[in-house]
Amino acid sequence: MEQEKKSNHLYRINDLGDFMKCTKAFSNGDMLWFRGHADRNYSLLPSLYRGKTIDFTNIKNGCYTSIHYAEDIRIQQYYAKNYDFIKNNGINTTEWLGMAQHFGIYTRFLDWSTSAFHALVFALDHYFDSTVDEKKHLPCIWLLKPQLMNKKIIESIASNEKLHEEYIKRFHKLTDKEINKIKDYLITASNNVNNHVFLQSNPSNNWRGIDYIYDLAYFDRLLKKFENDSLSSLCHSSINPWFLIMAHAYINGDSFGDELLSKTPLAIIHPLNSNRINAQKGVFTIFPFPTKAEYEKNNSIDYMKMEYNPRLKGMLCKIEISNPHLISNELKMLGIRKTWLFNEPDYISREIENGL
Repeated sequence: MEQEKKSNHLYRINDLGDFMKCTKAFSNGDMLWFRGHADRNYSLLPSLYRGKTIDFTNIKNGCYTSIHYAEDIRIQQYYAKNYDFIKNNGINTTEWLGMAQHFGIYTRFLDWSTSAFHALVFALDHYFDSTVDEKKHLPCIWLLKPQLMNKKIIESIASNEKLHEEYIKRFHKLTDKEINKIKDYLITASNNVNNHVFLQSNPSNNWRGIDYIYDLAYFDRLLKKFENDSLSSLCHSSINPWFLIMAHAYINGDSFGDELLSKTPLAIIHPLNSNRINAQKGVFTIFPFPTKAEYEKNNSIDYMKMEYNPRLKGMLCKIEISNPHLISNELKMLGIRKTWLFNEPDYISREIENGL
């Protein structure tokens, strides 16, 4: 594990100037997402997986696990107890998950921000109060290249013929003719994988803004649209086949035997259906469900930690903050406050009373 962790970039900074230099050096023109941790030892693992022992023993084929149940029961409770609050929004399961995540429910989501300064405020939360003593553990900022990560997932799906066969097996009552049609379609799509990403349809866009960044709620709607039409869902001329495979993997928890897909989270945008998500410039990575084989091989869920994933080499950077009081004061000097993250009345009131 230690050797894999060392494959990530690591910097230590003293002030905002250092932070900007390190960020620019790591980015090298690629899009970045940011995540702030109060403790540099905190791992990149979602709350639903932290400290969990997963039970596969009583579940048929090890598909529906205790993690599936833990997510299901939380969605049911959150939906039922908040129904009146957003009953007219028509949101689906993944949208509920994103909203629940921002209000403290344990999920498979990991929060990131498109804003470096918002991530810094998260990391330096305790230091915005000048009376707070220095902590034993340094805060840090994680930087992620989300487009490169998703691009690697797409390429892995497109090149894995065994995955395609496993995917087709999920659909029953298909004739041999239909199966062959699907296989031919996926082979054609695999040979022209770049036709299924935005970069090729608008080359002038290059890597700016939206390439390879997906909305999981859209995937959810695709699943529902084609749930009774297997053939259309698998080889519809106007549907991106990789979107459907990712939907089955990251929403339904289907396992297709692809090592990258079974370990690597997907970088997603999400409907800005709460003021808090909007204020925090919130985006997410959603983790796949654990597989029985990998869990038993590693004897823990730790193999899911992003910093341990060798496939993410060059896509993660950790910036440790040596002088948190100085940087928090620099942020305050620039007018950056905790209410950037939490713009509810109680936080605003605290800011006023603390003279911030």
